[in-house]
Amino acid sequence: MISNSGKSSLILTLLHLLDYSGSVAIDGIEISHITRQQLRSRITTIPQDPIELSGSIRKNLNPYDISVSRSNRLINDDFAMREALSRVGILEHISSHGGLDAELSAVGLSQGQKQLLCLARAVLHNARTGSRIILADEATSNVDHETDAQMQAVMAEAFSGCTVITVAHRLETIQDVDVVLELEAGRLNGQTRRQKTDCAGSEG
Repeated sequence: MISNSGKSSLILTLLHLLDYSGSVAIDGIEISHITRQQLRSRITTIPQDPIELSGSIRKNLNPYDISVSRSNRLINDDFAMREALSRVGILEHISSHGGLDAELSAVGLSQGQKQLLCLARAVLHNARTGSRIILADEATSNVDHETDAQMQAVMAEAFSGCTVITVAHRLETIQDVDVVLELEAGRLNGQTRRQKTDCAGSEG
């Protein structure tokens, strides 16, 4: 999508953070009939800029303490967190800098690693909530091509069977999408159904 295309408004509308006219429905259910908290809990988001919370790696992976108790579930949750970190390729670095209880600020993550941490958070959120919609808002635009490819591979596996809405500028980021929507000046300018091996055409 090009700048000022309306993608930010689209994302905010999907999350019910922006008032709208007309109809926006998910599985036939108007989103205005769903509480904002319910809606957002069922949509897994991966932002363009990594969201960093003060506190531990554990808190950053599960900021809302979803489905965690103080019994054996905590042990299982720690296992899930380490598995997610391993999946995105940063477990070794974090383990060598204090593990899950280390303060994020003390771990020394690079910008790309911070984005991988956000991806691990999204993988865990998806697993905990059973969300079927993934919203990736230019999630790989600020990382190098190697990290981009790594993130795409993890997303393809972790979010298989989900509806993934991707905002992107790089063609390689959208090479496996089914449909490309082109927005311009807040309006839908075109819609293309693509073969997954086709990297030509408009950026979406």
